[in-house]
Amino acid sequence: MTFNEQNTIETALIEHLSGRSITTPPNTHAEESPEYKSSHAEVDWQYIHGDNLVLYGKQPQDVFVDTWLKDSLCRLNKPLAVNPDLADEVIHRLRGVLLEANYSGLIRANELFHDWLLGRTSMPLGKDGEHITIHLLDFENLQNNHYVICQQVAFTGTRDAYFDLVLYVNGLPLVVGELKTPVRDAISWQDGAADFLGGHKQYWQNQKGFFVPNLLCFATEGKTFYYGAVGARFKNWAPWHSTEDRDSIPRDLRTVLKSAKRLLAPQTLLAILQSFVVFSTAKTGAGKPGHKIKILPRYPQYEGARAIVKRVKTRDARQGLIWHFQGSGKSLLMLFAAQMLKSDPELKNPTVIVVVDRVDLDSQINSVFNNAAVKNVTPVKSCKALARELQQDSRQILITTIFKFDEIEIDEKNPKGLNNRENIIVLVDEAHRTQEGNLGGKMRWALPRAFFFGLTGTPISGLERNTFKLFGASNDPGRYLNRYSYKQSIRDAATLPVKFEPRLAELRIDQETINKEFEKLAARHDLSEEEKAFVSKKAGKLANLLKAPKRITAIADDIAAHFRSHVEPKQLKAMVVVYDRDAVVQMYYLLAKRLGREAVEAVMNISQGVIE
Repeated sequence: MTFNEQNTIETALIEHLSGRSITTPPNTHAEESPEYKSSHAEVDWQYIHGDNLVLYGKQPQDVFVDTWLKDSLCRLNKPLAVNPDLADEVIHRLRGVLLEANYSGLIRANELFHDWLLGRTSMPLGKDGEHITIHLLDFENLQNNHYVICQQVAFTGTRDAYFDLVLYVNGLPLVVGELKTPVRDAISWQDGAADFLGGHKQYWQNQKGFFVPNLLCFATEGKTFYYGAVGARFKNWAPWHSTEDRDSIPRDLRTVLKSAKRLLAPQTLLAILQSFVVFSTAKTGAGKPGHKIKILPRYPQYEGARAIVKRVKTRDARQGLIWHFQGSGKSLLMLFAAQMLKSDPELKNPTVIVVVDRVDLDSQINSVFNNAAVKNVTPVKSCKALARELQQDSRQILITTIFKFDEIEIDEKNPKGLNNRENIIVLVDEAHRTQEGNLGGKMRWALPRAFFFGLTGTPISGLERNTFKLFGASNDPGRYLNRYSYKQSIRDAATLPVKFEPRLAELRIDQETINKEFEKLAARHDLSEEEKAFVSKKAGKLANLLKAPKRITAIADDIAAHFRSHVEPKQLKAMVVVYDRDAVVQMYYLLAKRLGREAVEAVMNISQGVIE
């Protein structure tokens, strides 16, 4: 027997997701029955082979399975149930959205269809032409949807294609998977992803109509499992695990099946579809127009945001610590959490306050929210504006720095602060800084009944400063609500590993010679004892020693030589940390002269005044 993707990973995934064996002759019908719904508290996928989709009227050129889609439209929309012919008008409109990919591009068409999936579109199909909201999916009662997994689904676009796995919800192809053989070491998940991105198949280009309703795509070779949004490049594809997976994760079929079960469960897919999809404008450079990209959550963002919302709804504590390592995407996590909190009717239109502690982070967070076109966002411009928003009971998403609480005066006789409402949620970025002092105290006085969630990659546990005590809830194991560690981030390739190599940077001081030369200098300029003390203090600073021209030039020579011989041949990156901003500028020009300006970039905080 020859082993390939169909009789190994493809079969295993179908059986794992559907809970039934397909090695026996398959049932060509995938109808839902009342008995099936009542016996499955958790919904599962039903299996049907792609060859049998013709029994439901699907031809190779069709994107939808019209029979299932029409049944679902009538089931979820009362006016259509009364007059099923109206469902045909909806399907006709949906086909028009598919054609948009040829004019506005796949991402834009996908965004338009996303609005349909979320029930944001209406049609004049009610009584006397009244507009009614069209529901394609039921997000409240998941058992009211129709879930089918199909293999080898034929589709005719610019060229013919057979998709390995397609997951249909109510006749809409929301997920497409590309599988590769697990028995060849040279094959990886990237070979599957390449079928979407490029190569001779180029699904997103040649079969773009099929991906207009798409939520996500996935690829696996039976050892690793990665997923991505339409248009995502290789670097934007990601694994799907759990933050509870602390140890190393083996590359085997069990890992793939576990990841697939977690991500491709109907509950997870619909939760992502409803709350975790962002269409953002990506900048391509100064003076160039931006372009749309689709962003999906990584699993730590998904878990962290849901944990915040759950805590607010259950009220088992009024605080929580999200301990996620740097680079794991905490800005997007806050965006996802803010949108979920604002859209949840149980929370009665809450106020969400995003707090940062640096001006550059304030700009970064505002850019993330603005580029994603998040509604009801108000950047707070001043201390007075913050006080006004709180006192006037604003229900917006407020983005502010902690320093804008500085002018608030604590009134010990007023326990209600500036706003005593319960449904105020504060999301504090870099929660290990500036929270224990006066500013943090003013913020908590101003909002005495608010929920406070701290997000940080480096919590502090000390006597004077303790992030766990300040934000961690006593009922949370380890006093954190959700954790994503450095090791997990490295394992998932969300963060690049940092390799340290100590280098000898000599700093020798000949005190006797310095003293003699200084006395000569003082005598030449007739300096008084007071003037000598001033000059000695000014010139004897550590910064002057560390940035001595001979020393910093020698270090630049050593860095450049080491980079050329050890780092560049391995196609790695290097980071240089120096004493202060003046040293940044000096080192930039020294390395640019040796390595070329295109190879060097200076990163520093420029909001702290001019460089002396």
